[in-house]
Amino acid sequence: MQPLDHIRDYFGEKIGIYFAWLGFYAWMLLPAAIMGLVCVIYGLVRLESYIPVKDICDTSKNFPMCPRCDKRCPYWSLSDTCIYSKVAYVFDNEFTVVFAIFMSIWATMFLEFWKRRQAEIAYEWDLLGYEDEEEQPRPEYEAVAIETRLNPITKVEEPFISLGRKVPGFICSFSFIIFMLALVVIAVFAVVVYRVAVYAVLAASSDYNMGAVNMATSGTAALLNLITIMLLNKVYEKLAEILTRWEMPRTQTELEDIFSFKMYLFQFVNFYSSLFYIAFFKLSPGRPAEFNRIFGFRQEECNPAGCLFELLVQLAVIMVGKQIFNNFIEIIVP
Repeated sequence: MQPLDHIRDYFGEKIGIYFAWLGFYAWMLLPAAIMGLVCVIYGLVRLESYIPVKDICDTSKNFPMCPRCDKRCPYWSLSDTCIYSKVAYVFDNEFTVVFAIFMSIWATMFLEFWKRRQAEIAYEWDLLGYEDEEEQPRPEYEAVAIETRLNPITKVEEPFISLGRKVPGFICSFSFIIFMLALVVIAVFAVVVYRVAVYAVLAASSDYNMGAVNMATSGTAALLNLITIMLLNKVYEKLAEILTRWEMPRTQTELEDIFSFKMYLFQFVNFYSSLFYIAFFKLSPGRPAEFNRIFGFRQEECNPAGCLFELLVQLAVIMVGKQIFNNFIEIIVP
Protein backbone atom coordinates (compact mmCIF):
# COMPACT_ATOMS: atom_id res chain seq x y z
CA MET A 1 0.00 0.00 0.00
CA GLN A 2 1.19 3.49 -0.82
CA PRO A 3 1.19 6.27 1.79
CA LEU A 4 -1.02 8.42 -0.43
CA ASP A 5 -2.07 10.76 2.37
CA HIS A 6 1.54 11.54 3.19
CA ILE A 7 2.35 12.04 -0.50
CA ARG A 8 -0.61 14.39 -0.78
CA ASP A 9 0.41 16.37 2.29
CA TYR A 10 3.96 16.81 1.02
CA PHE A 11 3.55 17.16 -2.76
CA GLY A 12 -0.08 18.17 -3.19
CA GLU A 13 -3.20 16.57 -4.63
CA LYS A 14 -2.02 16.28 -8.24
CA ILE A 15 1.12 14.34 -7.38
CA GLY A 16 -0.86 12.27 -4.90
CA ILE A 17 -3.40 11.27 -7.55
CA TYR A 18 -0.56 10.48 -9.95
CA PHE A 19 0.99 8.05 -7.47
CA ALA A 20 -2.44 6.57 -6.81
CA TRP A 21 -2.85 5.96 -10.54
CA LEU A 22 0.59 4.34 -10.78
CA GLY A 23 -0.20 1.98 -7.93
CA PHE A 24 -3.60 1.13 -9.36
CA TYR A 25 -2.11 0.55 -12.80
CA ALA A 26 0.56 -1.76 -11.41
CA TRP A 27 -2.04 -3.88 -9.62
CA MET A 28 -4.27 -4.04 -12.70
CA LEU A 29 -1.33 -5.21 -14.80
CA LEU A 30 -1.02 -8.33 -12.66
CA PRO A 31 -3.92 -10.30 -14.27
CA ALA A 32 -2.79 -9.15 -17.72
CA ALA A 33 0.73 -10.39 -17.00
CA ILE A 34 -0.59 -13.74 -15.78
CA MET A 35 -2.70 -14.11 -18.92
CA GLY A 36 0.29 -13.24 -21.09
CA LEU A 37 2.41 -15.80 -19.26
CA VAL A 38 -0.24 -18.45 -19.89
CA CYS A 39 -0.15 -17.55 -23.59
CA VAL A 40 3.64 -18.00 -23.71
CA ILE A 41 3.48 -21.29 -21.80
CA TYR A 42 0.83 -22.56 -24.20
CA GLY A 43 3.09 -21.70 -27.12
CA LEU A 44 6.03 -23.52 -25.54
CA VAL A 45 3.96 -26.63 -24.84
CA ARG A 46 2.49 -26.74 -28.35
CA LEU A 47 5.70 -25.79 -30.14
CA GLU A 48 6.97 -29.26 -31.00
CA SER A 49 3.61 -30.42 -32.33
CA TYR A 50 2.85 -27.33 -34.44
CA ILE A 51 3.00 -28.58 -38.04
CA PRO A 52 4.09 -25.33 -39.81
CA VAL A 53 7.08 -24.99 -37.47
CA LYS A 54 7.96 -28.66 -37.96
CA ASP A 55 7.87 -28.22 -41.74
CA ILE A 56 10.02 -25.09 -41.62
CA CYS A 57 12.60 -26.71 -39.34
CA ASP A 58 12.74 -29.99 -41.30
CA THR A 59 16.15 -29.76 -42.99
CA SER A 60 15.55 -32.96 -44.96
CA LYS A 61 12.91 -31.25 -47.10
CA ASN A 62 15.18 -28.27 -47.84
CA PHE A 63 12.61 -25.96 -49.38
CA PRO A 64 14.51 -23.51 -51.64
CA MET A 65 13.36 -19.90 -51.42
CA CYS A 66 13.69 -17.07 -53.91
CA PRO A 67 16.60 -14.62 -53.44
CA ARG A 68 15.86 -11.64 -51.20
CA CYS A 69 17.60 -9.12 -53.45
CA ASP A 70 18.13 -8.64 -57.18
CA LYS A 71 21.89 -9.12 -57.44
CA ARG A 72 24.34 -11.52 -55.81
CA CYS A 73 21.73 -12.88 -53.39
CA PRO A 74 21.71 -16.68 -53.37
CA TYR A 75 18.74 -18.97 -53.02
CA TRP A 76 18.22 -19.81 -49.40
CA SER A 77 16.62 -22.61 -47.45
CA LEU A 78 13.38 -22.20 -45.53
CA SER A 79 14.97 -24.02 -42.59
CA ASP A 80 17.24 -21.00 -42.04
CA THR A 81 14.28 -19.33 -40.33
CA CYS A 82 13.65 -22.23 -37.94
CA ILE A 83 14.58 -20.38 -34.73
CA TYR A 84 12.73 -17.29 -35.90
CA SER A 85 9.60 -19.36 -36.55
CA LYS A 86 9.77 -21.04 -33.15
CA VAL A 87 10.09 -17.76 -31.30
CA ALA A 88 7.27 -16.26 -33.35
CA TYR A 89 4.94 -19.15 -32.52
CA VAL A 90 5.68 -18.91 -28.79
CA PHE A 91 4.22 -15.40 -28.78
CA ASP A 92 1.74 -15.75 -31.65
CA ASN A 93 -0.26 -18.94 -31.26
CA GLU A 94 -3.88 -20.03 -31.00
CA PHE A 95 -4.15 -18.74 -27.44
CA THR A 96 -3.22 -15.24 -28.63
CA VAL A 97 -6.83 -14.76 -29.75
CA VAL A 98 -8.02 -15.47 -26.21
CA PHE A 99 -5.39 -13.08 -24.87
CA ALA A 100 -6.53 -10.34 -27.27
CA ILE A 101 -10.16 -10.75 -26.16
CA PHE A 102 -9.06 -10.68 -22.53
CA MET A 103 -7.07 -7.47 -23.06
CA SER A 104 -10.06 -5.80 -24.70
CA ILE A 105 -12.17 -6.57 -21.64
CA TRP A 106 -9.29 -5.66 -19.33
CA ALA A 107 -8.91 -2.21 -20.89
CA THR A 108 -12.58 -1.43 -20.32
CA MET A 109 -12.52 -2.72 -16.75
CA PHE A 110 -9.34 -0.80 -16.01
CA LEU A 111 -10.95 2.47 -17.07
CA GLU A 112 -14.16 1.88 -15.13
CA PHE A 113 -12.43 0.70 -11.96
CA TRP A 114 -10.09 3.69 -12.09
CA LYS A 115 -13.06 6.04 -12.35
CA ARG A 116 -14.41 4.48 -9.17
CA ARG A 117 -11.04 4.71 -7.42
CA GLN A 118 -10.60 8.30 -8.55
CA ALA A 119 -14.03 9.22 -7.17
CA GLU A 120 -13.12 7.62 -3.83
CA ILE A 121 -9.91 9.63 -3.63
CA ALA A 122 -11.69 12.84 -4.63
CA TYR A 123 -14.26 12.28 -1.87
CA GLU A 124 -11.65 11.44 0.78
CA TRP A 125 -9.50 14.45 -0.11
CA ASP A 126 -12.47 16.83 -0.46
CA LEU A 127 -11.83 17.55 -4.14
CA LEU A 128 -15.46 17.32 -5.29
CA GLY A 129 -17.32 20.35 -6.56
CA TYR A 130 -14.28 22.06 -8.05
CA GLU A 131 -15.09 24.28 -11.02
CA ASP A 132 -12.48 25.22 -13.62
CA GLU A 133 -14.04 28.66 -13.93
CA GLU A 134 -13.18 29.37 -10.30
CA GLU A 135 -9.46 28.93 -10.94
CA GLN A 136 -7.50 32.17 -10.87
CA PRO A 137 -5.63 33.35 -13.99
CA ARG A 138 -1.91 32.67 -14.17
CA PRO A 139 0.42 35.58 -13.33
CA GLU A 140 1.99 35.28 -16.80
CA TYR A 141 -1.48 35.64 -18.31
CA GLU A 142 -2.27 38.72 -16.24
CA ALA A 143 1.05 40.30 -17.19
CA VAL A 144 0.24 40.36 -20.91
CA ALA A 145 -3.52 40.96 -20.68
CA ILE A 146 -4.55 44.50 -21.58
CA GLU A 147 -8.31 43.99 -21.35
CA THR A 148 -10.67 42.94 -18.58
CA ARG A 149 -13.98 41.12 -18.47
CA LEU A 150 -16.56 40.07 -15.90
CA ASN A 151 -16.05 36.49 -14.76
CA PRO A 152 -19.42 34.70 -15.23
CA ILE A 153 -18.88 32.61 -12.09
CA THR A 154 -17.23 34.92 -9.57
CA LYS A 155 -18.76 38.15 -10.99
CA VAL A 156 -15.39 39.84 -10.58
CA GLU A 157 -13.45 41.82 -13.16
CA GLU A 158 -10.42 39.86 -14.32
CA PRO A 159 -7.72 40.18 -17.00
CA PHE A 160 -8.74 38.98 -20.45
CA ILE A 161 -6.95 38.28 -23.74
CA SER A 162 -9.11 38.29 -26.86
CA LEU A 163 -9.06 35.50 -29.41
CA GLY A 164 -7.56 37.83 -32.00
CA ARG A 165 -4.39 38.20 -29.95
CA LYS A 166 -4.14 34.43 -29.50
CA VAL A 167 -4.53 33.51 -33.18
CA PRO A 168 -0.87 34.19 -34.16
CA GLY A 169 0.27 31.93 -31.32
CA PHE A 170 -2.13 29.21 -32.44
CA ILE A 171 -0.87 29.43 -36.03
CA CYS A 172 2.79 29.28 -35.00
CA SER A 173 2.09 26.41 -32.63
CA PHE A 174 0.19 24.45 -35.28
CA SER A 175 2.94 25.03 -37.84
CA PHE A 176 5.68 23.79 -35.52
CA ILE A 177 3.64 20.73 -34.57
CA ILE A 178 3.13 19.79 -38.23
CA PHE A 179 6.84 20.33 -38.84
CA MET A 180 7.84 18.08 -35.94
CA LEU A 181 5.39 15.36 -36.98
CA ALA A 182 6.78 15.51 -40.51
CA LEU A 183 10.27 15.25 -39.04
CA VAL A 184 9.23 12.07 -37.23
CA VAL A 185 7.91 10.57 -40.46
CA ILE A 186 11.17 11.48 -42.22
CA ALA A 187 13.16 9.85 -39.42
CA VAL A 188 11.09 6.68 -39.69
CA PHE A 189 11.58 6.66 -43.45
CA ALA A 190 15.34 7.06 -42.95
CA VAL A 191 15.36 4.02 -40.66
CA VAL A 192 13.37 2.10 -43.29
CA VAL A 193 15.99 2.98 -45.90
CA TYR A 194 18.67 1.80 -43.48
CA ARG A 195 16.83 -1.48 -42.97
CA VAL A 196 16.45 -2.07 -46.69
CA ALA A 197 20.09 -1.24 -47.45
CA VAL A 198 21.55 -3.32 -44.61
CA TYR A 199 19.24 -6.20 -45.40
CA ALA A 200 20.32 -6.19 -49.04
CA VAL A 201 24.01 -6.14 -48.11
CA LEU A 202 23.74 -8.94 -45.55
CA ALA A 203 21.44 -11.05 -47.71
CA ALA A 204 23.96 -10.89 -50.55
CA SER A 205 26.60 -12.52 -48.35
CA SER A 206 26.67 -16.28 -48.16
CA ASP A 207 28.18 -16.12 -44.67
CA TYR A 208 24.81 -15.45 -43.02
CA ASN A 209 21.60 -17.44 -42.98
CA MET A 210 18.34 -15.59 -43.43
CA GLY A 211 17.32 -15.94 -39.79
CA ALA A 212 20.48 -14.15 -38.65
CA VAL A 213 20.01 -11.49 -41.32
CA ASN A 214 16.46 -10.80 -40.14
CA MET A 215 17.48 -10.57 -36.49
CA ALA A 216 20.50 -8.38 -37.18
CA THR A 217 18.51 -6.00 -39.34
CA SER A 218 15.59 -5.81 -36.91
CA GLY A 219 17.80 -5.36 -33.83
CA THR A 220 20.04 -2.62 -35.20
CA ALA A 221 17.13 -0.79 -36.81
CA ALA A 222 15.18 -0.90 -33.55
CA LEU A 223 18.17 0.49 -31.64
CA LEU A 224 18.67 3.24 -34.19
CA ASN A 225 14.98 4.05 -34.06
CA LEU A 226 15.12 4.23 -30.25
CA ILE A 227 17.96 6.77 -30.35
CA THR A 228 16.04 8.88 -32.86
CA ILE A 229 12.86 8.68 -30.80
CA MET A 230 14.52 9.79 -27.57
CA LEU A 231 16.35 12.69 -29.22
CA LEU A 232 13.23 13.97 -30.97
CA ASN A 233 11.20 13.54 -27.80
CA LYS A 234 13.59 15.70 -25.78
CA VAL A 235 13.63 18.39 -28.45
CA TYR A 236 9.86 18.42 -28.79
CA GLU A 237 9.30 18.53 -25.02
CA LYS A 238 11.21 21.81 -24.80
CA LEU A 239 9.50 23.11 -27.92
CA ALA A 240 6.04 22.18 -26.61
CA GLU A 241 6.62 24.25 -23.47
CA ILE A 242 7.46 27.31 -25.57
CA LEU A 243 4.53 26.77 -27.94
CA THR A 244 2.11 26.37 -25.05
CA ARG A 245 3.19 29.70 -23.57
CA TRP A 246 2.73 31.35 -26.97
CA GLU A 247 -0.92 30.31 -26.90
CA MET A 248 -1.35 32.26 -23.63
CA PRO A 249 -3.63 29.87 -21.70
CA ARG A 250 -5.63 31.55 -18.97
CA THR A 251 -5.19 29.13 -16.08
CA GLN A 252 -2.63 26.58 -14.98
CA THR A 253 -5.11 23.80 -15.75
CA GLU A 254 -5.52 25.03 -19.33
CA LEU A 255 -1.75 25.23 -19.72
CA GLU A 256 -1.28 21.67 -18.50
CA ASP A 257 -4.10 20.36 -20.71
CA ILE A 258 -2.70 22.02 -23.84
CA PHE A 259 0.82 20.84 -23.07
CA SER A 260 -0.38 17.30 -22.38
CA PHE A 261 -2.28 17.16 -25.67
CA LYS A 262 0.77 18.32 -27.61
CA MET A 263 2.99 15.73 -25.95
CA TYR A 264 0.43 12.97 -26.44
CA LEU A 265 0.03 13.76 -30.14
CA PHE A 266 3.75 13.88 -30.78
CA GLN A 267 4.67 10.86 -28.68
CA PHE A 268 1.96 8.76 -30.29
CA VAL A 269 3.42 9.41 -33.74
CA ASN A 270 7.01 9.31 -32.51
CA PHE A 271 6.83 6.02 -30.61
CA TYR A 272 4.39 4.05 -32.75
CA SER A 273 5.01 5.08 -36.37
CA SER A 274 7.75 2.46 -36.76
CA LEU A 275 5.42 -0.18 -35.34
CA PHE A 276 2.72 0.79 -37.85
CA TYR A 277 5.25 0.39 -40.65
CA ILE A 278 6.15 -3.14 -39.55
CA ALA A 279 2.57 -4.18 -38.86
CA PHE A 280 0.92 -2.84 -42.01
CA PHE A 281 3.38 -1.82 -44.72
CA LYS A 282 5.91 -4.65 -44.62
CA LEU A 283 3.14 -7.14 -45.31
CA SER A 284 2.94 -6.01 -48.96
CA PRO A 285 6.43 -6.02 -50.49
CA GLY A 286 5.09 -6.84 -53.95
CA ARG A 287 5.60 -9.96 -56.05
CA PRO A 288 8.30 -11.25 -58.44
CA ALA A 289 8.99 -8.81 -61.27
CA GLU A 290 6.83 -6.20 -59.50
CA PHE A 291 8.50 -5.70 -56.13
CA ASN A 292 8.03 -2.43 -54.29
CA ARG A 293 11.26 -0.46 -54.27
CA ILE A 294 12.80 2.26 -52.09
CA PHE A 295 15.62 4.17 -53.79
CA GLY A 296 16.19 1.21 -56.07
CA PHE A 297 16.31 -1.35 -53.26
CA ARG A 298 13.63 -3.98 -52.94
CA GLN A 299 11.39 -3.42 -49.97
CA GLU A 300 12.23 -5.85 -47.20
CA GLU A 301 9.80 -8.66 -46.57
CA CYS A 302 8.40 -10.26 -43.49
CA ASN A 303 9.88 -13.53 -42.37
CA PRO A 304 7.94 -16.59 -43.59
CA ALA A 305 6.73 -16.93 -39.99
CA GLY A 306 5.29 -13.42 -40.09
CA CYS A 307 6.21 -9.97 -38.81
CA LEU A 308 5.13 -10.48 -35.22
CA PHE A 309 8.57 -11.34 -33.87
CA GLU A 310 10.06 -8.28 -35.53
CA LEU A 311 7.23 -6.23 -34.08
CA LEU A 312 8.02 -7.72 -30.68
CA VAL A 313 11.70 -6.81 -30.97
CA GLN A 314 10.86 -3.25 -32.00
CA LEU A 315 8.37 -2.79 -29.17
CA ALA A 316 10.68 -4.33 -26.56
CA VAL A 317 13.64 -2.17 -27.59
CA ILE A 318 11.54 0.99 -27.53
CA MET A 319 9.79 0.35 -24.21
CA VAL A 320 12.71 -1.14 -22.30
CA GLY A 321 15.21 1.27 -23.83
CA LYS A 322 12.98 4.21 -22.94
CA GLN A 323 12.82 3.14 -19.30
CA ILE A 324 16.58 2.58 -19.10
CA PHE A 325 17.25 5.97 -20.67
CA ASN A 326 14.82 7.79 -18.36
CA ASN A 327 16.21 6.06 -15.26
CA PHE A 328 19.74 6.91 -16.34
CA ILE A 329 18.80 10.56 -16.80
CA GLU A 330 17.13 10.65 -13.37
CA ILE A 331 20.29 9.30 -11.74
CA ILE A 332 22.73 11.52 -13.62
CA VAL A 333 20.55 14.65 -13.67
CA PRO A 334 18.59 14.71 -10.39
